[in-house]
Amino acid sequence: TWKYCFYGHIKQLRCQITLKKETGEFAIASAAKGSDVVPDNLEQELLSFSNSAIPLYNDLIDQYTKMLSPLSQTSNTKASQDASDDKAEQAIIVILYRMHINLGDLYRYSCSTKLAEECYLKASKLAPATGNPFNQLAVISQSQESLTAVSLYYYARSLMATNEPFDKSRTNMLSLLEDNKKWLEDHVRDDDSHSRAIVAGNIEANSSIGKRSQREWIMKEKSAINRKFLAQLVDLQWDFMKGVSLDGSDMRIHLDELLSKMSSIIASFTDLLASASFSESLLCKLVATMAFSTLTASNQGKLCSTKRLSAKRSKDPIWNEGFIMTNQALAFSFVLRFCTVLANHFYGHMTKRENKPNASSLINIRSLTPLLLGSSFITSIYEGSDWFHGLVFYRNDESSGDSMSSENNSIRNLCTTSQI
Repeated sequence: TWKYCFYGHIKQLRCQITLKKETGEFAIASAAKGSDVVPDNLEQELLSFSNSAIPLYNDLIDQYTKMLSPLSQTSNTKASQDASDDKAEQAIIVILYRMHINLGDLYRYSCSTKLAEECYLKASKLAPATGNPFNQLAVISQSQESLTAVSLYYYARSLMATNEPFDKSRTNMLSLLEDNKKWLEDHVRDDDSHSRAIVAGNIEANSSIGKRSQREWIMKEKSAINRKFLAQLVDLQWDFMKGVSLDGSDMRIHLDELLSKMSSIIASFTDLLASASFSESLLCKLVATMAFSTLTASNQGKLCSTKRLSAKRSKDPIWNEGFIMTNQALAFSFVLRFCTVLANHFYGHMTKRENKPNASSLINIRSLTPLLLGSSFITSIYEGSDWFHGLVFYRNDESSGDSMSSENNSIRNLCTTSQI
């Protein structure tokens, strides 16, 4: 129903809108309106057509949801009837999942972003092991430039789905990472000193304006600094996924530059976390994203199991598996340093709490949940993961370092000193 009754026409309209924007066929009409837009008739037709389908899908979802209630309340003891009810319930859940995806798309085409997001989130709960809902959530986040880090998280969730990973997310993710790099090149200076100087200078210069206006201006400046940091963090994950150039013979980032970048981002994160710049939810998303880039380091965001690593080694004896091992170790060292900052932040708050025994309740420490999430990932790596191959850089026995080159030994020293 979706494909033939709705999506076919919607796809045609969207293709026409894109084509006319790219070819500039309506440049004169757009210039007359003062903006780069296509004529109202195409956009309005897309909006009108999408809105016409929304009530139908809402009604269908309501009807199918009501069908689930009698099944869940059935107390029949017959095994055959129970099995039949289970099959019917599973079928309805699959239908509801698909309908929520379709309804989310309709809301997205009609520019109702919040409602679209709600539909995709409901779909992800109906089928948590499926990647499609997370890809759609990433698309929504990607349409808002300030949510690049959130978009990367959802693409990672989509690709790591245990049942049905959404393969198109890889192309979308690579496009996001390249766009983010271009944004950094176009908008960001080499360090934060310029932004901080602007904030401090303007606060002093505008001390005579109202406090409310001053607070609003400061919040805008802080938001710009936060966005820059998140863009830099996303770009670092892209560096990990591409891999570091160990000998300087290719276009990948050089090791010294990568290490400097890692240290700079950790320093910025320490300052921003102290000033409560990030929500608990965002911090959890950042930790999950770094786990993804660690396991897919130097492999363009693709997992490589031990079995696949052995197959590559057998197929190509001169293949250098050390490249994946080294880059995964480097990415993991950043996770360790990031979680160390979270741990220090948490213990700092707990210390303050101990010094105030008369406080009525425990304050919400936003670094706790992401710290627990990060600790869980770190523990899984140390216990042995089929997807992580850089643990040799974290072993303390001397024999593990004897066969390493001097450059690899320096990476091993970085890894061992990064451990919490």
